[in-house]
Amino acid sequence: MTHCLTLRAGLDALTQAIDAYVSLGPSPLTDLHALWAMQLVSANLEKSLAEPLNPEYRTNIMRGSLETGFAFSNASVGAVHAMSIGVRF
Repeated sequence: MTHCLTLRAGLDALTQAIDAYVSLGPSPLTDLHALWAMQLVSANLEKSLAEPLNPEYRTNIMRGSLETGFAFSNASVGAVHAMSIGVRF
């Protein structure tokens, strides 16, 4: 993955984890997944950008993204997505 794609993927996972955590329909389970995702991504994104071939950092970013999916798909989210309608990268 390119530097830009790594950064965007990591920030997307982090943003969606935050969205799930502050959603109107959280549960202890979604909060657990969201907090773990935020921890994994925030602890490994900068390292992954600095050392793009380090499998540990990249794996932790992927795990953070997976945890975000668990949190996001089970919480009532929408604020970030509502704000992003029409945004093009």
